[in-house]
Amino acid sequence: MPQLHLSDEEYNHLMERIFKILSRTEELDHVTHHWMWEVWRVLYYSKL
Repeated sequence: MPQLHLSDEEYNHLMERIFKILSRTEELDHVTHHWMWEVWRVLYYSKL
């Protein structure tokens, strides 16, 4: 997996956008929802 190097501002903006997408769960199909959570998880834990 490629390493992402985001500034704190870029990271926060990206996580906010992902969270907004995930908050519309009923509008997402199951696969999209699963992958968005996976993206969020990878980004979150790579930042720790």
